[in-house]
Amino acid sequence: MGIDRNPVLTIPVKTYSHYSECEPWLLANVGAWNETWWRDFPDIAMSIALGEGTQPDCYWFEHEQDALMFRLRFL
Repeated sequence: MGIDRNPVLTIPVKTYSHYSECEPWLLANVGAWNETWWRDFPDIAMSIALGEGTQPDCYWFEHEQDALMFRLRFL
């Protein structure tokens, strides 16, 4: 059984930037994972079939200003 996304995280933003760049920035600038932001975990089968980096990661935010800062930084 996996962890569910916090229901207050309702604002989606998609990016092709690698999570290893995004997540340290999010922790430093937005806050704790699954409290102020969340990253959907990729579908492993789809990643293998299409190749890594062909599907954007989707991040979810509680506040529009956090989503906007993320968009400006990683789009």
